[in-house]
Amino acid sequence: MPIKNTFEELANYSLYKNAVWLIVNSVVISGFGFLFWTVVARLYSTTQVGLASTLISSLELISMLSLMGFNISLVRYISKSDEKSDMISSCLMLSGVIALIISLVYILLIDFFSPSLAFLKDVRIYSVLFVIFVVSYVFFTHIESVFIGLRKSKLVLIKNTIFSVFKIVFSFLLVFLGAYGIFSSMALSALIAFILILFFLKIKIRLIIKKQIIIKMLSFSLSNYIANSFRYAPAFILPIIITNTINPETTAYFYIAMMISNILFIVPVSISNSLLAEGSHDINNLKENVKKSLKFSYMVLIPGFIFVLIFGSYLLMFFGQSYSENASLLLKMLSFSPILFTVNAVYISVMNIRHMIKKVVFVNFLIFLGTLFISYEMISFGLVGIGIGWLSGQFIGNIFVLLDIIKSKGVL
Repeated sequence: MPIKNTFEELANYSLYKNAVWLIVNSVVISGFGFLFWTVVARLYSTTQVGLASTLISSLELISMLSLMGFNISLVRYISKSDEKSDMISSCLMLSGVIALIISLVYILLIDFFSPSLAFLKDVRIYSVLFVIFVVSYVFFTHIESVFIGLRKSKLVLIKNTIFSVFKIVFSFLLVFLGAYGIFSSMALSALIAFILILFFLKIKIRLIIKKQIIIKMLSFSLSNYIANSFRYAPAFILPIIITNTINPETTAYFYIAMMISNILFIVPVSISNSLLAEGSHDINNLKENVKKSLKFSYMVLIPGFIFVLIFGSYLLMFFGQSYSENASLLLKMLSFSPILFTVNAVYISVMNIRHMIKKVVFVNFLIFLGTLFISYEMISFGLVGIGIGWLSGQFIGNIFVLLDIIKSKGVL
């Protein structure tokens, strides 16, 4: 009876329906990602995989900074907006301009940021393509936020399936480009997926930036921009640090372990995004939605972590013996962190719904600072030190959330 009730709840509760589509999407993209990196690990050298991982991390870092938090604002405001087309167009165009500027500066200063990627500046076509890929990746990311905000997460699945299939195809076709071939496989696929998914979007994208719309969203967007920069930056910065401090091979081991553990991260990320969209639509059931979000997350995460604990080493064997030997312990450490991350993610969604943005920024800053500081201090221990830093950052966030709940007497 309880199992039957659970399935009925999943089928009929909009929080779950939206989250389940996001989780299905993430499982699909993670499955394709697993296949993609398995192919890449066999076709390319470990050094090429490490350099490509650093390139991809750079693209994702610049894209994140270019979004300016408008991706979160789209989730928050798009469903109730009377100017959906103008809102979407304005966010895309503004973020695209920012991405263009940041990517150009990054290439000019590449010798400072990551000397191992100096070939970006040396080969002109690589520089031009990098800029195009960064801008298109920003658009690719923004469209996902639109679908989530409109509670049409099924379209997220379609978009990312297109992206994943092309990515695998290009990994074979572009092998002659080495590390840049891996990077281009991902970036070019994102561009194609964005173009194709526009056919599913009935809202016209225009080359405009409406000042009044941007101003209306600016306060919420900038606060979330700062918060998200702190939230996601460690995952993008650590591969660059590892490449510059240790070597590209170690970056490859880190990136593959992170890629596998991300399969578990999709649960709290999806449920917290769904909670944000649902809470923005109807705040009256927020407390109940929080309980259901935590319950659903741990029902999936705990068995998932046990699976990785037992079979993690065997999963890494798909990429080669060296990956299993060097990344096994890190994978287990990273796979435990979603259990800690869930509390932080749900808390952040609640604070966003309640417009308590200072708390969102502060908790993300604590996690960011703790993760990077401890990882850097422990980097002499290799990937184990990075794993300790990663777990410590999430645990620091948990402490802050717990203290805030106690202070507010359990009322978020």
